Amino acid sequence: MRKPIYVFLVGGINPYNATKTIQKVQSYGLDLCSGVRTNGKLDEIKLTAFFNAIKQ
Repeated sequence: MRKPIYVFLVGGINPYNATKTIQKVQSYGLDLCSGVRTNGKLDEIKLTAFFNAIKQ
């Protein structure tokens, strides 16, 4: 029996490409750091847009 491989997707994930990326890669987890930040700070609008995008 093969052990599962857990993939964490990192780099460039944002509200505009999240759904397609998640569906294509089917990763175990995501690193959202830069994709939901503006001027180095967490951007509430981008973060909300990200979660709205992946809920659909």
